[in-house]
Amino acid sequence: MGRKMDEKNKMLKMIVVLSAVLLCLGCGDVEIYYPTYQAAEQDGVFKKGWLPDILPPCASQFHIKTNLDLNESRGNFFLDKQGMEIFVEKLKKRDGKENEFQYISLESIWIFYTDSNGYVRYQMYPQKKILESQFP
Repeated sequence: MGRKMDEKNKMLKMIVVLSAVLLCLGCGDVEIYYPTYQAAEQDGVFKKGWLPDILPPCASQFHIKTNLDLNESRGNFFLDKQGMEIFVEKLKKRDGKENEFQYISLESIWIFYTDSNGYVRYQMYPQKKILESQFP
């Protein structure tokens, strides 16, 4: 009887593990870190549309979390003082929002939150979501 219980327990564990793996296959979140602009560029971050190609090359320490199922991206990175000035010039200030900017491309909109230490946090949404009024 003990042997049958062990086999049933093993089978049950395999079913639980397999179920968890199958559930995660539907998860679209990808998290990645790039220490430099060059590393992010080389991996196709800008071509994939996870970030717009308007960032200055001094951008660094990219932490990116992308949901491939929803085509959304969020994360943060750092800019030096000169890089921040160049970057902000390419953005539109959000109405009545201090240190909040947006950038709109044909397919996406990015909201950027900046601080005086060069830290930039962002969120990206597909234009389709915005048109369907699901924009925060």
